[in-house]
Amino acid sequence: MFLIKILIKIFEAFVVNFSFIFSGRFVFLLSIWVVLCSMVVFRGTYTSFIQFKPVPDWGISPDTATVVFPVRPDFSKITDVNRKKEAFFNYLSPYIEDANNQVLQIRSNLLEIEKAVKKGDLEPKDKQYLNTLASIYRCPKYIVGELAIIHDLLRRIDVVPVSLALAQAANETAWGTSRFAVKGNNYFGIWCFKKGCGIVPNKRNGGDAHEVAKFANPAESASYYIKQLNSHNNYQLLRELRAKARRTDSKVISGSVLADGLENYSAIGLDYVASIRSIIRVNKLQRFDYLIE
Repeated sequence: MFLIKILIKIFEAFVVNFSFIFSGRFVFLLSIWVVLCSMVVFRGTYTSFIQFKPVPDWGISPDTATVVFPVRPDFSKITDVNRKKEAFFNYLSPYIEDANNQVLQIRSNLLEIEKAVKKGDLEPKDKQYLNTLASIYRCPKYIVGELAIIHDLLRRIDVVPVSLALAQAANETAWGTSRFAVKGNNYFGIWCFKKGCGIVPNKRNGGDAHEVAKFANPAESASYYIKQLNSHNNYQLLRELRAKARRTDSKVISGSVLADGLENYSAIGLDYVASIRSIIRVNKLQRFDYLIE
């Protein structure tokens, strides 16, 4: 509505008073109009705190409204250990798979753009798309040229094995019973650092300022977790191991193998890696691992 009013004023300026177009007021109104138009054109191309908001033309769903997810069980009331574990896996795995499917769609888009670049047929909206992804996934500034950026993005934008995500979620939330999971939909121990952004841990040290992030739903939690592993410098080894699996004769992207890249996920380092591997092995979570296509 505000944009329409400005357009009307500019139109009236031309019709009623031609000299107005040379005035400072006209330049001011025109500047606002240009800014607003730019916001409309690029609306949806940038990321929020939680989730990548894709360019509408690319057909990536920015939400999970069309996906039917199971009702959350009260895990604290399930006394049988095996039944609790299976309930946890059945509840959380669809969210992880949906977040991975969105990642796979972005990979598919990148491969299409790569074809266009090689043909010398890159469209402006595709270039904007690449620049947006490069910013979201923290591509190094020294990587220049569309093909080089695409290749770096393809190493970053890839699935996180469901086995790995489930094992971490089980570890971080005591099988879905922690207050961070129950009250904040945070299944992956994700921190935030702005006052009021999440839930203050009961045992937080006096000098610490972090909180455990709150999410609107588990879908946001899973999406943000995957984006962190795909973008943060702490998980470069994980991304290298995943890329190696795609380059070699591996048949799956293995959660147990990628666990090596989680040393920096927790303060206990290699002990954390061993714990995640143990959860994967004991619960046979490799059944969730992704086949390489």
